[in-house]
Amino acid sequence: MNTAATLESRKFQLITQITRLENEALLWQLERVLAEGLVAPKEAKNTTMFRPMRKKLRLEDLKKEQHYTGMDLARMDQSIEALDIPDSIDDLLAQLTP
Repeated sequence: MNTAATLESRKFQLITQITRLENEALLWQLERVLAEGLVAPKEAKNTTMFRPMRKKLRLEDLKKEQHYTGMDLARMDQSIEALDIPDSIDDLLAQLTP
């Protein structure tokens, strides 16, 4: 097995997965992990890839850390109107059930 080819293939797969990301919080986390991994080896001993789980996890803290702003209902309504789906919600839901 050619390790150089395998390494290049893994890099390409990783790039492909990153370009498909829609989760901004996950992207921030990847950036942080990569930044930590690129520090000098002497400094790398003091950093870890994953932080330990907190004893208490509060939703408000997560929102603040991940810069969550909530959903813009007006923008969502505009998107729904732009789709212009003629079927009623009941008809659409009926199509989902066997």
